[in-house]
Amino acid sequence: MRLVLAILGLAAMIAAGLSLSNLSALGFPDGYTTPYDQATQPYVVGLSYGLLLAGIFTLTAAAFKKPRRAVGGAIIALLLFIALQLIETCPRLDWCTTGVLKFTGTFIDDGTGG
Repeated sequence: MRLVLAILGLAAMIAAGLSLSNLSALGFPDGYTTPYDQATQPYVVGLSYGLLLAGIFTLTAAAFKKPRRAVGGAIIALLLFIALQLIETCPRLDWCTTGVLKFTGTFIDDGTGG
């Protein structure tokens, strides 16, 4: 059980690192960042650092034989990971783009087609 939680902690830390590295490549190669990327960048940064901290917490709790805390950290990491994936895939999901349109009154411009 502790090994599985430690692996989940490491996976959360890796996912956060990949998300932050994708942010550093935003706008490559021409430097253009879409309005959607500009609007969601602060949320992605916050969620990525939260995921990193949840992964560290889960890993250390598993290492110090605190399984209940480690499970709590793994659940938080999973929820943060789902939120990050939703932000990244929202422009490709019809129900998500419709929700953004209804909430904000603007279409998601993800830079495709132009």
